[in-house]
Amino acid sequence: MLSRSTLRHQVETHLAEEIRALGPQCLYVPLGPKVAEIFQHLQAKGLLKPEQLLDGLPHPSGANAERISYFLGSKAREQLSSKTNAAVLDMAKVRILAKLATLRSKGIMN
Repeated sequence: MLSRSTLRHQVETHLAEEIRALGPQCLYVPLGPKVAEIFQHLQAKGLLKPEQLLDGLPHPSGANAERISYFLGSKAREQLSSKTNAAVLDMAKVRILAKLATLRSKGIMN
């Protein structure tokens, strides 16, 4: 989306306005890597703090059923097909859980 000027303009104008309006206490959970790219772009521009972005979740489409099952712990690593990169999902889960623990310790989340 960022490679197309019209879509990037929408992100940098309209989505950025919404982020400013919601403020620094808002958390963002992009579902899928393409949406995460958008929020990482806005984070690089200083609109979001790193702890506001809980990225790494698989996109919730039917094509990602195996990734979602593994991420949620209902499918074992040894049962995954070669199309699913367990290491990427494991790292994302560790990052998300660490951010949540930090937010809890700061009293931002219960």
